[in-house]
Amino acid sequence: MKLLTISLIVILISSNFIYSQFGLGERLKRKLEAKIEQKAEEAINKAGEEGQEEQTDEQEEEKEKVEKKGNGQNEENNTESKTEKSFKSYSKFDFIPGEKIIFFEDFTQDNIGDFPVKWNTNGSGEVVTTNLYDGKWLKMIDDASYVPDIKYPFPENFTLEFDLLCSFDFDYANQSMGYFKFEIANVEDIKYALSSSYRDDFVHNELEYQFKDVARAWVKGEIKGGARLSNDVEGKWFQSQHKKPIHISVSANKQRYRMWINQTKVFDLPRILSPNPAYNVLKYTAYNINTDKEYNVLLSNVKFAEGVVDTRSKLMTEGKLVTNAITFDIGSDKIKPESYAMLKSISEVLTANPDVKIMIIGHTDSDGNPAKNQTLSESRAASVKNMLSTEFGIDSSRIQTSGKGDTMPVEDNSSSFGKAKNRRVEFVKL
Repeated sequence: MKLLTISLIVILISSNFIYSQFGLGERLKRKLEAKIEQKAEEAINKAGEEGQEEQTDEQEEEKEKVEKKGNGQNEENNTESKTEKSFKSYSKFDFIPGEKIIFFEDFTQDNIGDFPVKWNTNGSGEVVTTNLYDGKWLKMIDDASYVPDIKYPFPENFTLEFDLLCSFDFDYANQSMGYFKFEIANVEDIKYALSSSYRDDFVHNELEYQFKDVARAWVKGEIKGGARLSNDVEGKWFQSQHKKPIHISVSANKQRYRMWINQTKVFDLPRILSPNPAYNVLKYTAYNINTDKEYNVLLSNVKFAEGVVDTRSKLMTEGKLVTNAITFDIGSDKIKPESYAMLKSISEVLTANPDVKIMIIGHTDSDGNPAKNQTLSESRAASVKNMLSTEFGIDSSRIQTSGKGDTMPVEDNSSSFGKAKNRRVEFVKL
């Protein structure tokens, strides 16, 4: 409008100047005035249109900003929704790792290309990395067995976890298959642990890959004297996991045996284990693997632990619960979905005892900068508090948090085993 006003003033001043200088007649003056009014009206209309366009543009820009902001919020909400969905997908995953870690292996102490120092084999193998997934892996060869150095005999109650990565590209014409097997066994002489078969008690698990994505899993327990129990389950568990890490979880409680593939429970057998077998061997085998076609079977993050924690007893009776079952992404305070069962167990204790208040304390291993580890331990404790509050409805005023960084190790940080034990969360009754 300022531009329009200045333009009109210029036109009027110019017309008066013309009249005074040239003495034009009344008729001509009226024509000029009419012309000026017409021009002025056109200018006003044009300015109005430009103003509307300008306003429309501003409105559109503002609208775009709002939409962008809204989209950003939606993207954020979608991310949160995905995280929530991922976390809740483990709501039926009731596996809780044993608290006393006996063996842990992620091959961090081994050089690429070497055979790992804490393992035995009747063949060969090497530690490798991949271009898709972090960490180091044991690359198994065809028809070789691998036995980790786990202290034996195994406890009556134990848990086993490991990650498996199979890069099979199947040959449809030849219907080629690959097999991966792990066995929990009792052998009279440990030096025969790598033999091809056992005559004593064992639990035998096999994952059979067929026609690219379909897998068949089965478990068999054989008790000395010939009695045998078996259970076959078929499914397409690996359709979405082809060439992706698969997490295997096993829980042995006296005679009860349970196994999960990712968050799906595939076996729950109450009487498959021998009453007093004194199991002493864990053995992995891959066979029918065509190495010429680079059919790789990779193994990592093997964790063997004693017992299943009694959350209620630990927290309410002893006043303190220390757990390695709540895990986080590397260098992050983002809780892994596999932690759901332990968090749920703790929430149930707090729900049943509404007057109890707790302190959550985070601990890290010594990797990285001490100051960053301190901050990370604090933020991880805060994440656990937030999850208990938002996901399980525990009043946040009942929970305090703290972090100790890497200042209070329970094991030597020089080994992967020690680091695994030092990465922990403590719950202290106040």
